[in-house]
Amino acid sequence: MHAVLDRLYREQPGGDPLPRPGSLGAWIERARALVAEAGAERGLGAHPAERAIMRRVEGLLVRFLADEAEREPNGFEPWLLEAAFGEGEQAERPVLEIDGWGLHGAIDRVDRAPDGRAIVLDYKLSRVVTPREKFEEQAKLQLPLYLLAVAEHWGARPAAGLYHPLRGTSVRRPRGVIAADSAADLAGYGLYDRDVVEAEALEELLEDSRRRAGEIVARMRSGEIRRDPGPRSGLRGHDVCPTFCTFAPICRRDRAPALEEDEEVEER
Repeated sequence: MHAVLDRLYREQPGGDPLPRPGSLGAWIERARALVAEAGAERGLGAHPAERAIMRRVEGLLVRFLADEAEREPNGFEPWLLEAAFGEGEQAERPVLEIDGWGLHGAIDRVDRAPDGRAIVLDYKLSRVVTPREKFEEQAKLQLPLYLLAVAEHWGARPAAGLYHPLRGTSVRRPRGVIAADSAADLAGYGLYDRDVVEAEALEELLEDSRRRAGEIVARMRSGEIRRDPGPRSGLRGHDVCPTFCTFAPICRRDRAPALEEDEEVEER
């Protein structure tokens, strides 16, 4: 899906930088062709299960493009696609130096407005994504650090960082953090009120994420190993093994019961 979305937004079927009601058919037709091409490149399609996977990906893409076509962009258009920074031939920018350590990454998509405001979009093949108020609780640093990269490497002003749930069912609204002065322009995403913050609060979140990432790097460099999974003491999930951990067979820590994935809920 990432590969197809990257190629779609670079090609701009129908001549529109985003799918619009008048060009949606061209975007969908090209998306279906690109899914077939991507599947062939990966040797998929011989087995019924592989064909089912490809049809599932195609369906998710068609639905995503239809949602995009209904949304009013208010001047924000795709600007950077799979924007890589770090080392290697694919990197558009160098390593992002942060307080003595270097960050490497690749940002799925950045939309920019004419006045220089930018939105970092991260596609997630999941049903639910993380809201702003749970960034620290769920140890999420990706969006804030990518916003820092966009500001420092590309000179844009962070307006929002959004996780977009491509596999969402009844609720497909993105979650993340949005600057209050850009919330009206981004209303087409169906924003949650709790994800909208004043400019000062967004700056504090970015600086706190920089600090937390630095603390993690310092621990790694010092060889400090603790058996204290989850966020810091005082937050939900502290001292509870995350469900995604695959080290249970070699870990001496007693495993806590797996937590069920949060249900999709409508909230303001």
